[in-house]
Amino acid sequence: MELLRSNPTSEFSRFCEKKYQELIHPAMESSLFCNLDQNEAVLSSWRSLSIFYESFVNMASSVWTLHKLAFSFDPIVEIFQVERGVDFSMVFMEDVTRKFTLPAKARAKVGFTVFPGFKVGRTVIQSQVYLNGLKCTE
Repeated sequence: MELLRSNPTSEFSRFCEKKYQELIHPAMESSLFCNLDQNEAVLSSWRSLSIFYESFVNMASSVWTLHKLAFSFDPIVEIFQVERGVDFSMVFMEDVTRKFTLPAKARAKVGFTVFPGFKVGRTVIQSQVYLNGLKCTE
């Protein structure tokens, strides 16, 4: 947060703002902070004070660091995220629940990505995914 305050035009600051705008819809933002006056000055200033935005920046910092680290490898590490509705692949994905089974003759579909996957040369680090359409085995 200190970097954002001291250098709001830095590459990292622009990255945080861009990702925030892509992920947090203005309607969600206003519903989270409905007690604030809705003028633009207040909405832009709360970000520097908000625990929510601070948590977002901490997460963005991890993503930023991961990208910088990935691009420092030779060959470059490829980061992949599995789209919703894609068939489950044991090669590229790991089911985070592990307590569920598929109904007979059904193919598991990805509900959402929990953690992205990586390819380093020919080595695959599986993406962790949550699957749809499973039945609990416990």
